[in-house]
Amino acid sequence: MKIRHYYFQALSKSKKVLIISMEIMVGLIFSIVSIVSFNDLADFATNKNLVNLDNQFISWVNTIRTPLLTQTMFFFTHLGGAVILSLATLIISLLLLKKHRKETALFLISMIMGVVINSTLKTMFDRPRPQFNALAYESTYSFPSAHAMNNFIFYILLTYLTYHLSKNKKLTSLVGIFSISMVGIISFSRIYLGVHYFSDVIAGFVAGFWWIMTILSVAYTMVLFDLFMPKPTLKERIFMFITNLSTNILSFTKKH
Repeated sequence: MKIRHYYFQALSKSKKVLIISMEIMVGLIFSIVSIVSFNDLADFATNKNLVNLDNQFISWVNTIRTPLLTQTMFFFTHLGGAVILSLATLIISLLLLKKHRKETALFLISMIMGVVINSTLKTMFDRPRPQFNALAYESTYSFPSAHAMNNFIFYILLTYLTYHLSKNKKLTSLVGIFSISMVGIISFSRIYLGVHYFSDVIAGFVAGFWWIMTILSVAYTMVLFDLFMPKPTLKERIFMFITNLSTNILSFTKKH
């Protein structure tokens, strides 16, 4: 991290601007693509053909149920639940807080707002849960999957922070493989237990990806702002962050 920091500081302002601007542009492009993809998926969620595919997938999952596999799926669904995920978020934030305050803020805001956005989307679409031999009960709406979205945000950010803070490609690869595996198993457990459709899970991934791209674009915009302006006060930073964040969230919700 220090090597990268010194290398970046040694660059001319124009090169710094170019690098950060490209990172922001890539983030915004992915964010827009995610919005369009989620919007299309939301439209298809009530499409008869997609509903049939969702039902067929659940029917197939029912055929592979075994007592041991059911216990395993319950374990992973609890592992990706709100309590464990909140504790993991708190622990990682405390570990980062002393030396990496900006990264801690990014991580906490991403996780907290991810929960808020997911709850908002569930209320907007109010899709009922599947009614096919469910092994668990959930009182909230189904679309998009909170387990899929929140764990996607958590584990992808974990991989990002590993690379950002360590610059160790081997370690990042291991964390990335672990993260993808965890997100995949936890998300599949929700379908296995009969509390989500396959399309709910995919929508959770897309919404989570959109949110990560949005929050990173906002963060890099603030870095770019620091290159040209005097160091802003805390109130100015908060105002700028909320303004950028609100713009991105509004652009997402207006699609619906």
